[in-house]
Amino acid sequence: NKFAYNNQRSILSRNFYSEELYKINNYQILKRRKKELSEEEKKKITIMKVKTDDFSIKVACCLLLEQYDEFTILFNDYNDKDKEVFKKWAIYN
Repeated sequence: NKFAYNNQRSILSRNFYSEELYKINNYQILKRRKKELSEEEKKKITIMKVKTDDFSIKVACCLLLEQYDEFTILFNDYNDKDKEVFKKWAIYN
């Protein structure tokens, strides 16, 4: 049921983590299932990367978009504590 799905998505994104992180997790699932994201999905991820102030979201977007050089540059500027936290995210593995 579409209403139940949208309601569940809204509850999850509101209660457990940011809408951006929710989207990152969804795109990660899509990418693992399909092996490649559509051009529209890539566009949405790029827009999210440009607009976000959240460093973790920015580097996660780089990984989803396979922009490994940019990821490395950004990640190397990350402080050690935040690097360790990000390394625990599923997208990092």
